[in-house]
Order: sequence, then structure tokens, then C-alpha cells
Amino acid sequence: MTLLGLGQLAEFAHQHPDAKSALAAFQREVEAATWSDPAQLKSRYPSASFVGKENVVFNIRGGNYRLHARVNFALSIFIVVRIGTHGEYERWTF
Repeated sequence: MTLLGLGQLAEFAHQHPDAKSALAAFQREVEAATWSDPAQLKSRYPSASFVGKENVVFNIRGGNYRLHARVNFALSIFIVVRIGTHGEYERWTF
């Protein structure tokens, strides 16, 4: 998939060094992924939560952090919308 939002991931990793390796691994997996539908994504990330048609929330580093992305399966595009702590996630609206 084409991953958009690498700057957000880098900035978050800079602010939260404990998330750096988890985010790097997640980035590699997304870029190598060939998901064509939500079921394929869920088979790899069973804890991912779909919010609406394209919004997906991922647990990062054991659920300490949350990553909100928009995934367009038809175009093979993964867009990082935001990433935050669990506390910040609780205040997000979709």
C-alpha cells in the first residue's frame, strides 16, 4: 500500500521514543501490504477497529497508543490521519 503521513509517524516517534520501533515495524508492514478489502486487514490486525467505511483505528505498542487511518482498498492507499496516546484517543471524534 502507499502510506501517506510518514511525517506524522516520525514526529510522534520523536515525541514518544518508546513507540519508535513499533511504528517502524508498522510502517514496513503497511507498505508491504496488499490488502484488497477489510477482511484481509482484519486477518492481520484482529484488534483493528473499523469506524465507518474507511476509518480504521490500530493499537500501537500494546494499546498504549492509537493510530487513526483512512484506508482506500480500491486505490491501495493508507493515510495516517492522527496518532495519539490512549487518553487522547478517548477524546477523538469520528
